[in-house]
Order: sequence, then structure tokens, then C-alpha cells
Amino acid sequence: MSARTIACAVFVCLVLAGAESAAEWVRQGREFKATGDAAQLKRFRADADRLVREGADKPFLDLDVESESVLTVIGAFGLALRSENGGAGWRSWGERVPNSAGSHLYSMGRKGDTLVIAGEQGVVYRSVDHGEGFIAKAIPSKTSNFGLVVVSERHWVVYGLRGKAFVSEDGGHSWQSVSIEESASLTAGVRREDGSIVLASQAGTLFVSTDGGHSFKKLPVANPIPIIAIAEAPDGGLVVAGVRGVARISSAANDSKGK
Repeated sequence: MSARTIACAVFVCLVLAGAESAAEWVRQGREFKATGDAAQLKRFRADADRLVREGADKPFLDLDVESESVLTVIGAFGLALRSENGGAGWRSWGERVPNSAGSHLYSMGRKGDTLVIAGEQGVVYRSVDHGEGFIAKAIPSKTSNFGLVVVSERHWVVYGLRGKAFVSEDGGHSWQSVSIEESASLTAGVRREDGSIVLASQAGTLFVSTDGGHSFKKLPVANPIPIIAIAEAPDGGLVVAGVRGVARISSAANDSKGK
């Protein structure tokens, strides 16, 4: 996640005061015209009523910045909002995601017109029209997917609970389970400039793949810390963030780049 993305996430959290955001959902619901899907309309109205009643207690978990104007945020209990004016106004986007159970939406990735969301219960959602509409793609496990790396429009790597990871190269139609020697949850991932993929765990362990996410090897890390975010620095090094702050990882792991 880039510094710009982090700044935008803070901006979104400041702008979206709970009551104001929920009231906008109610207003949008009054304008919303059913297109034959009564279940989705019912869910939209129920979500709006719940937000007004409960207030701002639903955390945002990821942000997609399509442009300076178009922003999409997702989060707990199926929360999804979009702004098309740089954050000045927000509308519900959850009815476009086939998530009637209101499962958590953890992570988003984009490549071209394709937007992919990873969530609970082994489900990944794909849009090929800038997020206007999504279809659900199930992976062969009901585990929660905390993150994903979008290699191309049809090539994705998802990862999450108890060290599980899966790769698809056909847009989510079929999946291959990836063997990773880790029991802790995988909580962050990044695709580096050289094409390699690095995944990080809650225990502070790093794993690298140089074959598109089909296999991973463990990287040596001095003094590992629990990791919740990872990014590649301009010089090619890796920077991680977690409960103990932000740090560059040891040179041993950085030197593995491209190998």
C-alpha cells in the first residue's frame, strides 16, 4: 500500500462521519429503483437503516483509488461505498456485490478494468467494468481471505487464515492450493517491480514466489515482528508495518529479490 493510498484512507475515515454517511444511504435508497432483484433492494434498505441506528462503528478495511475522483472503500459486514468526486460525496456500493450475508470484505486489487475483492467464507468477487457490477467466485476452501495480489486481469493470488493461499490464472474459474509452511494467518502481500510476489504473516514471516504465486519459499528475517502491511520502497527494499510500528526488513530478505 502506497503512502498516497494510506493518506487517502485517513482522508476517507475523516470525511465519512457515521450519521452523515448513513443518512446519504437512506436518501439514495429512496431514489433506488429495483431492476427485478427485490432481495438486493431489501438488503440495501436494511443496511441503510442499520447504519443510521448503529452509527460509525464499522471499520473500513481497504481502499481502491481508481483516479483522483473515483474512490471505493470496503469493510466489515459487507460495507462498500464509492465516491466519484474525490470524497466530497459518497454512495452505497454494497448492492453491486453479491454478498447477501453481509460477510466482511477485506481487500481489493485492480488491473485495468478488472477490480477484485477478497472476503470471508472463501469467496472472491470480480468486476470487469470498473466496479459497476460484481460476480462471486468461490475458492476450494471456506477460509477467510485477508488479502490478494492481482498479477493480471485473470491471474490472482489470495491468502488469509492459517497460512492458506490459492492461485487462479483463469479469472477465478479454477484454483490451485498453494503450499506454504506457515500456520499463522497471512496478512499482507505485494507484487514487486521484478514480478516476484511477497506474502507476510501475522508471525512476521515472509515468503517469496518467483513463479506467479504457484510456490513460495521462506525468506530469512532478523527480529520478525507481526505484519499487517507490506510495500516495496523506491530502491527495491521492503517496508513492513504492524503493531510495533514501521520498519525496513533485514538486508537478507531484501537481497532475495529476483532470485
